[in-house]
Amino acid sequence: MPVLPASTVARRVGKEAARAVVGRPEPLNLKKVLVVKKTSRLEAERLAAARRANGISPSDAALAEVLQRRGSAIGPMQTRHDVHARNLALLLDSLADAGVHTDVVRASEYKVEPPPLGGYDAVLSAGGDGTFIDAARHVLDGTPVLGFNTDPEKSAGKLCLAPSTNLDPAECLAELAEGRFRRFTRRRIRVELADGVDGARELVPARAMNDVYVAEADAHKTLNYTMSADKGPWAEHRNSGLLVCTGSGSTAWAYNAAKVDAHHAAAILELGTTTAWSPADARRVANDFNAGLTFDPTEPQLKYTQLAPIVDTGGLGMGTKTWRGHIPGSGFATSLLLRSAGWQAYLAVDSAETFPFRDGRVAVLSLPDEDVLQTVALSGIAAAGP
Repeated sequence: MPVLPASTVARRVGKEAARAVVGRPEPLNLKKVLVVKKTSRLEAERLAAARRANGISPSDAALAEVLQRRGSAIGPMQTRHDVHARNLALLLDSLADAGVHTDVVRASEYKVEPPPLGGYDAVLSAGGDGTFIDAARHVLDGTPVLGFNTDPEKSAGKLCLAPSTNLDPAECLAELAEGRFRRFTRRRIRVELADGVDGARELVPARAMNDVYVAEADAHKTLNYTMSADKGPWAEHRNSGLLVCTGSGSTAWAYNAAKVDAHHAAAILELGTTTAWSPADARRVANDFNAGLTFDPTEPQLKYTQLAPIVDTGGLGMGTKTWRGHIPGSGFATSLLLRSAGWQAYLAVDSAETFPFRDGRVAVLSLPDEDVLQTVALSGIAAAGP
């Protein structure tokens, strides 16, 4: 995907969009929506097999034989596909019953060539968190994005309307029509690239709702770069990769990269205290530490985590945040400047799109107000929102 000059991108949404709306909002009057549906594993395998056979889709038996030769089984894939398909059909039927005009696009196609988004009252994702991120990727004009988890037994759905329960889509639509929801925003990371600190900036077209990952193309090579947090001093870093996340992303990869379990906590307690402790104490310590790793998706903060740091100057950009989720090589900032000293480094935006980050190239990571994503949480549903 080409990188666009920053000057060509208009500021479409004012600063007020970055603030969560308090109280019951006006009903969400849906007349026309775009549904971005996930591609199930079974569908992906069938499409891949068809490409290998010059567009001829394989029979179930033929596909099962191909999968069996690889050591996979078609049965579990079929089960999960059927659950997704049933819930997708239920969502589309509910939209039709409510008189909502619906256009449907597959997420894999939407990522490559999205249809014009003007005129839609909302973009709906039908899948899990990954599909929600795909659906939000091209929305830059304030159109709300709503997630329907079509397989809650398999997908956490932290970004969706109902993270861990399977709500009736008709009930969801009724709550939206009656104003029984709250609006809030999710911060997204803007990435700009330049040749040198003072070079003309080019805007990366994708926005990261979860995270930006920087690493070498050869995974076994060390990543070398210098970094400045909030326009502070530059510091050299060497590690296996740099992960920069938003509050939304703090519950995803960044969380799993830093979390500890009760076994780790027990080992530390055994070494660090002479007083008696129990397995329950170890679990409490682990839970308390892990709870501090996440933060609110509306908060204008970037959290960076160096993976397997070799050189760490420590404390860069931490400010007053040292109490929360601090691990060696991590910190908080409102903006970051990165200067590559790598061989074949790249930046990955939400694990979907990658951009070269060659030696001497500078990346600017920020959280502009106009890049926030508008979404909602239904009343009584514990979505991963504010």
